Order: sequence, then structure tokens, then C-alpha cells
Amino acid sequence: MKSINATTAISASIMLTIAAIDMIVASSSPSIARIETDANGNVTSRFSTDSSGAIHGEKIEYREDGMVLAKAEFHHGQPVSYVTYWPSGRMKSRMQEGDSYIPVIENFDDR
Repeated sequence: MKSINATTAISASIMLTIAAIDMIVASSSPSIARIETDANGNVTSRFSTDSSGAIHGEKIEYREDGMVLAKAEFHHGQPVSYVTYWPSGRMKSRMQEGDSYIPVIENFDDR
């Protein structure tokens, strides 16, 4: 059986507690829902911003016909993922953070 140093266990516990507090503070920060429209009043995008005005959470962009053009996920202004769609509604491309924050990009045919 492997033994654990009491100091190591306490340090790990403190680190987990700090991480949990950070997550609670980040998730409880107020957000403001926003809708952008074109000159005709058609909705072109929906998203939320954090208290500093940065996009936080999901952003959806729409085509002129109301179909979804793209969906993106942001974390306090930093893009985490981005998915685009063909006019048919099928997925066109997907970009997401990979290991070492290098984006992973996939493209799909409209079939």
C-alpha cells in the first residue's frame, strides 16, 4: 500500500478547494443576454457577455433565412469552439481547442 505524506494530502485538498471556489465565482458572474439584428430587424446573432463586456457562453449566428450559420462557445472572450453549418443545416466545419491549445479543425461535405 502506498503511503501519502500528510502535508501532500493537505496541499492537494487546499488546491482542490481553491479550484472549486474559482469555478463558483466564474459561474456566478452576471451575464447580459444580447441580440443583434440587421436593418430589417432580423436576428443575426444571440450571445451573452460577462460583467466586463466579453462574450461568455454560447454565441449563435443566423443566416438571412433564419437558419443557423454558426455556433461558438466562449470563455470570458476567448473562443473555445466554433461550428459552421451548410444552408441545409448539416455541419460544415468544427474547430475546437486541442492539446496545448492548438486548434483541431474538421471539415465536412454537405451530403
